[in-house]
Amino acid sequence: VEQVGIPHGFAKGAPGYAVSALTACEDLAATFPFVEPRTSYAGPAFLYREPVGVVAAIAPWNAPLVTMLNKVAPALLA
Repeated sequence: VEQVGIPHGFAKGAPGYAVSALTACEDLAATFPFVEPRTSYAGPAFLYREPVGVVAAIAPWNAPLVTMLNKVAPALLA
């Protein structure tokens, strides 16, 4: 509370918000189509969704845990 300047009530709820952010990403990963079959003029093809580089995530100073998890968790899942 003193370090990041958030209200005490929000600080008490932050771990719960963090868990819900991770759970939402976990649920999305279970159903996300990382590989999709496609058809092209040359025959069957596949669309692969995979990471290609570095992720830049800028988070505000007040509430870094929840804000950072909302950015880092999807990047780690990819």
